[in-house]
Amino acid sequence: MRDLTKAPTGYTALQKSLHWATVLMIALQWWTSGAVLRTHEFHPLGHRPDPADLFLHKVHIYGGVAVLGLVGARLFLRWRHGTPLPPPMLSARVASLARSAHVILYAVLTGLVLTGLITTYFWFGMGRVHKGLVTVLYVMVTVHVGAVIWHDFVQRIGLLRRMLPQWRRWSSPPTRLPRDDA
Repeated sequence: MRDLTKAPTGYTALQKSLHWATVLMIALQWWTSGAVLRTHEFHPLGHRPDPADLFLHKVHIYGGVAVLGLVGARLFLRWRHGTPLPPPMLSARVASLARSAHVILYAVLTGLVLTGLITTYFWFGMGRVHKGLVTVLYVMVTVHVGAVIWHDFVQRIGLLRRMLPQWRRWSSPPTRLPRDDA
């Protein structure tokens, strides 16, 4: 059972940064995936793939390794610092679904990297599993983003604010802008 008195009140700046770095890396993986497909389409036909596609294929591989590193760092920080409690407006069932969705997201990201590396270096047949996990990732990301939009903009829970960087806020708006007449 989780000790509620020790739960952090918010995510750390590092946890937030790693979250958004993971989002960017997933976008990079999606963007470079077409080059991977083109590389594997041309090679069996005896044609040399385009050098740009070969480069993007390498970027995809190294990007996958970076995703694995990000997932590992994020899991370590979850273990070390914990995560804030769900907002009190969420029902226990919805909070449980959210926890399950996060576990699935971490598992899918890890599985994608491992199946991608196995496909690249050991057994090409693992590519089908990799593609299947891509579909699961698309569904999970859609559910994740949809849930955030629903809870933030429809139910007005303020969920998105928990993962956004803390911007410097004025305690009160300035009455006039400073001038440069010195």
